[in-house]
Amino acid sequence: APWPRLVLRYEDLLSDPHTHFSKVLDLIGVPVDPERLDRAIRFSSFDELSKQEDTQGFIEKPKESAKFFGKGQKDQWKTDLEPELADTIRAAFGDTMKRYGYLE
Repeated sequence: APWPRLVLRYEDLLSDPHTHFSKVLDLIGVPVDPERLDRAIRFSSFDELSKQEDTQGFIEKPKESAKFFGKGQKDQWKTDLEPELADTIRAAFGDTMKRYGYLE
C-alpha cells in the first residue's frame, strides 16, 4: 500500500491494550503520553462502552439490534454464530483467518 498500515486484532487489544494502542499512536505520529493512554484505554473498554450504551444509547446501533455491544469476548464467533454462517465465513475468508491466527 502507498501508506503505512497496521493490522490490529481485537484479541491483541484485549490482552495487551497499552502495547497495541501505542502502535496506533506511533503510526499516526502522536506522542505516547502514558497518563492519557491509560485514560483512553479505560474509557474505551468494552465494559465502559457497554455501560454508556445502557445509560445513553449508542447511535451506531442498528435498529434491528437490542444492543450494539454484545459480550466483548474473544473467539465468541466460534460459539455464537450459527454453524452454517461460520462455515460460510471460513470458506470465504479462511486464508486470511489462518494468517491472523483465527483458524488452527
